Amino acid sequence: MDSNIERGRVCDENPSIHWAHMPVDSQSRVLDLGCAFWDEPLRADRLGTPYFYLGQKPAFYLGIDQNNADIALLTHELGAHFLEASIDSPAQICDWITAHSITHIKSDIEGAEEHLAAIENALPSLEAVAIETHGDATHRKICDWIERQAMTIYRIDQQGDCPDVFIVYAKKLPT
Repeated sequence: MDSNIERGRVCDENPSIHWAHMPVDSQSRVLDLGCAFWDEPLRADRLGTPYFYLGQKPAFYLGIDQNNADIALLTHELGAHFLEASIDSPAQICDWITAHSITHIKSDIEGAEEHLAAIENALPSLEAVAIETHGDATHRKICDWIERQAMTIYRIDQQGDCPDVFIVYAKKLPT
């Protein structure tokens, strides 16, 4: 791993803290894998990644989660694109990325990031990712996938006191 990678620790599920190192802008096309709320206090305060990313006014946003109640709430309140689905395969994720020309991926899918790491083909529209990894083997697979996508890891945060949970931030560098 490159010694130039910034390292940190995240001990808060508030998206403005937890996902702070992948901002988006008016040109961004965001795929938010695992967009539901972490817990009831965050739900009550509407501290979820859809509010965080939509507040930055991207060109496009698609939030995906298997939590039906949260998807219904988010769709009602935000009117953006939301889809109730579990993450079942690399092809499924690849289809969402290519169908919507996704430039930014935020992924917090509790182990299903293995499917993201298994995408074989290059995704030319992809510019930046923030992926929470669970376990050393999955972390290595995600880092390898990031390299295959011609992106550079610029930051890795450890999640609280969990020694095997990290948030990996990467982006394509200008050529």
